[in-house]
Amino acid sequence: MCADAVWNNCWAMKYVPEAMRTAALCEEAVRQAPDALELVPDAMKTAEMCAEAMERSGGRVLPFVPDGFKTPEMCAAAVDRDARAIRLVPDAMKNEDVCLAAAAQSLSALTLAPEGVQADVLAKMRMKAAAVPAPDSPRP
Repeated sequence: MCADAVWNNCWAMKYVPEAMRTAALCEEAVRQAPDALELVPDAMKTAEMCAEAMERSGGRVLPFVPDGFKTPEMCAAAVDRDARAIRLVPDAMKNEDVCLAAAAQSLSALTLAPEGVQADVLAKMRMKAAAVPAPDSPRP
């Protein structure tokens, strides 16, 4: 009965007791809608399931990916989509590229970057700004 409901509508998973959620049921729910990853118990999540859900969602399911399954590519995709996702990136993956992508959208996101990376990102942003030619002065 529960399986039929989920096969017809992945969001029915909400009403399936965790003890009755099988790997096949969870995979089907995420196949139907990557956002259903939030309904999958962590013990049932696989690296492949999380990677597929991240790819298909454009990164918005990062909050539901266990840290052990997060990859630098996943984190970069999530931050490219929304700078606030940097809060969900493990410190070990907050590299210059990820932090630069976040800071380009919202400078305040840089406060969540490790100190050494903050300095490098700010230096890169200053160099980029200095390399942009000033617009021509308006003519009278």
